[in-house]
Amino acid sequence: MKYLLLCMSVFLFFGVHAIDNYSSNETLNVLALSGLKFRDKPDGNVLQTIHYGSKVVTLESKNFNYPKTVEGIKGAWVKVNFSGNVGYVFDGFLSSLPAPSLSDKNLRTYVIREFRAISNEIPLSFLKNNELGESGSNVLFLEWKNQKCAYEESFYYEGGGESLCIPGVSMEEAYLLMRIIERDTYKETLDVLNNENIDLRPYNQFVLNGISYETLDNGSVIENKDYYTCELYMGCEYGLTIVRHNGYVIINVGGGC
Repeated sequence: MKYLLLCMSVFLFFGVHAIDNYSSNETLNVLALSGLKFRDKPDGNVLQTIHYGSKVVTLESKNFNYPKTVEGIKGAWVKVNFSGNVGYVFDGFLSSLPAPSLSDKNLRTYVIREFRAISNEIPLSFLKNNELGESGSNVLFLEWKNQKCAYEESFYYEGGGESLCIPGVSMEEAYLLMRIIERDTYKETLDVLNNENIDLRPYNQFVLNGISYETLDNGSVIENKDYYTCELYMGCEYGLTIVRHNGYVIINVGGGC
């Protein structure tokens, strides 16, 4: 799925917390492609860089001591054990989600490898059109950390898409996951924008830009920026949306011309 994804609206920046919660003695994955600095104390001397995909074990639960913001993410320094050494890392790029392989080309490749399938693929819809080809969708039920998940793949003659419904993670973890899986197209997007002399800050930070509307008791309506949405750049309607609903985070990516 090598498409250019671009957030098209005017962005309101938020400091958002990446990982919602973790306990002491929990194993978390590093989801920073450039790695994480491992320090002797909060904002202290760098002992080494922990590479992408490595695992650290937390030595304390989630806290907001020594707050720090990196690329628009609010996080904190957390004491961890890495390969038998004790130090501190910024927790904004830690996640319970497994780190994608750098060869993963789409969400399907990732979930089939990392999650346990508990069903065969089940067709939800199907239509055969002799002129335009076939369209439909399939669903696969999965298990991750003893919790149920669902993956859906849709297809039609001019495009398609993927959806993943997963509990126990934050929208920011899901956003970071998709930025990694789509990193090549993300880089292409930044290269295109850079050539057009556009402010790149919105595309280098984590932002909530999807708008929902809430009606108050007095009848007035307010806007909430409370989910992620990015639209395809240069043409076809192809995009990414990440929302939270009833304890689940739902990732939708896809579209077509």
